[in-house]
Amino acid sequence: MARVAFRDVTKVYPGPVVALEGLTLDVADGEFLILVGPSGCGKSTALRMVAGLERISRGSIAIGDRVVNDVPPKDRDVAMVFQQEARRRVEEISRMLGIEELRKRRPGQLSGGQRQRVAMGRALVREPEVFLLDEPLSNLDAKLRVEMRAELKRLQDRVGVTTIYVTHDQVEAMTLGDRIVVLSDGILQQTGRPQDVYDDPANLFVAGFIGSPPMNLMKGRATGGSIAAGDLELPDMRVRDGDVVVGMRPEALHPVGEDHPGPGFAVLVDVIEPLGDEVLVHGSVDAAPARAGLGPDADEAKLLAGTDGDRASVTLRLPPQERPRSGSRLQVTVAPRDVRLFDIGSGLAIRPE
Repeated sequence: MARVAFRDVTKVYPGPVVALEGLTLDVADGEFLILVGPSGCGKSTALRMVAGLERISRGSIAIGDRVVNDVPPKDRDVAMVFQQEARRRVEEISRMLGIEELRKRRPGQLSGGQRQRVAMGRALVREPEVFLLDEPLSNLDAKLRVEMRAELKRLQDRVGVTTIYVTHDQVEAMTLGDRIVVLSDGILQQTGRPQDVYDDPANLFVAGFIGSPPMNLMKGRATGGSIAAGDLELPDMRVRDGDVVVGMRPEALHPVGEDHPGPGFAVLVDVIEPLGDEVLVHGSVDAAPARAGLGPDADEAKLLAGTDGDRASVTLRLPPQERPRSGSRLQVTVAPRDVRLFDIGSGLAIRPE
């Protein structure tokens, strides 16, 4: 096992195209770290540079106490497994991945999902110092993905090997990692424990990317210690006067009632999605829409999705017994502690006084 240290790591392709810019990050010995972000954000490039499959344009990567910028890929993994141990390991991993019947087949006889499971098995058997996984579950069906997530977590807890895992999948990011790193356009946006990043996104990009469904965002106005967004009024939110973006997670919105008394604001219900254990309610409110920007350098034109006359889309996550009718108006309330505020110019989070 070993720690991994990125220091000002940058990758520039001809063009020039900056795939990763100034990444400084420490991965602790035995940590399960998730790199998450949309396609093209630089997460796979970072992984390939650790493996030695991409050269670093600037900066350095160290595994343990050794800088590996110029170390060939074959010399970066120093873990060794003796043959007899390897035989038992192959049998254990084969059972875990459900590929015992595939071990004697040729690669051309395997489906895409089967090939991916076999590739994971090879990596797990080797027990490297650093385990690198790039979207390993993407070709598996939903049932097997759930099983594999649990098995991967159990294995990592048992073996304790340093793991860097790349995904764009929200569930994988939230459930597997000790810590997640959110990337956008090659730039680190936020790092922290999954729940901390979910609860307190550092900027509008993270707010709009982490979470499924994502955070509801709308334009608001701070005046004299309170916030107004359409007919939503939030007292005792002491921030500097001016336009802000108001963010609320779908599960933070509740129909007005005994358990969640008003004052509320009206949601015009559009679509109902029953999911068995919950219901997603999609609708709109009388407030100007806002959306996730492109990180902390986003400007106001990118943050606002329309004019003040448009309605902001919202999603509620409700218990399965809650079934408002399409076309109805639902009075909804939110606790001020569950509201997140963002600067409308920079997109950065605002912390009320």
